Amino acid sequence: LHSTSRRQRQMCIRDRMEILYVEDEQNKAHQVMQVIKDNIPSANIYLRNSYNAALMEINRETLDLVLLDMSLPLYDISKCMEYEEDNDFETFAGIDLLEELVRLDSTKKVIIITAFDVLGEDDNRINLMQLDQKMKSEYRNNYRGIIYYNSSSLEWCHKLIELINLL
Repeated sequence: LHSTSRRQRQMCIRDRMEILYVEDEQNKAHQVMQVIKDNIPSANIYLRNSYNAALMEINRETLDLVLLDMSLPLYDISKCMEYEEDNDFETFAGIDLLEELVRLDSTKKVIIITAFDVLGEDDNRINLMQLDQKMKSEYRNNYRGIIYYNSSSLEWCHKLIELINLL
């Protein structure tokens, strides 16, 4: 019991944290939010499911952190869309959102969480190590790291909390 409470004190370094989490895959979103709530119980998490929904929230002044999926649909799925395929999908929407933060001269911190170890196709193909280097050099004021999400591993959980604790 004593070691658990010490671990909780170490993991819960922030009293209150405002997080925008942009993710279109519901199971992944649920798991990530649960890890955050378990380690930072007072965190306020705003979940958005598309690029445009995130764009409307990203300039919220109270945000401490933005968690981004790299590949996102442009719009939330709505009843007026006949098929999910009617929704355009952007492979590098996370980069577009980071560019918006730069345009706004924002210092909000960003962590990328992706289930893909390689993104893009043909000439635009990039692996996570290459993407991490690109993000560090081009978005150094905002970008804090990338996490490879794999539902069958706990490694992503530890890395997420580690990166949040470094903020």
